Amino acid sequence: MPLPILRAHNNIFSDSLLAARKYVLIPSSHYQGPPLSTPPDPEEEERKNKLRRWMVATKCPDYSVATLYLKGSEGDLELAVEAYKADEQWEKEHPMERKGKEKRKGRGASSSIVGQLS
Repeated sequence: MPLPILRAHNNIFSDSLLAARKYVLIPSSHYQGPPLSTPPDPEEEERKNKLRRWMVATKCPDYSVATLYLKGSEGDLELAVEAYKADEQWEKEHPMERKGKEKRKGRGASSSIVGQLS
């Protein structure tokens, strides 16, 4: 590696400053070694893209939920989105009811620590 190119690439004008560096950058035009990073796995990239598209389509940012629905649909993005939306619709039509407790009037039960403990 020619020193003038190494100095220019690292913006160093003195050899003593070059020796004081913890690391130096080597221009790719002069690097002859093996590749430093591995190319992305196409299957993994496709899986990540499906997860992102599912999250955008459903407006659900939870990675684990996206993974669950895509696994349940065997990787079919449209089927996974439809299943999530159907489940979401079912939850709206069948809201959870409080069992054995009366609803408080005025302040909500979660607005005070006493309401949370009782």
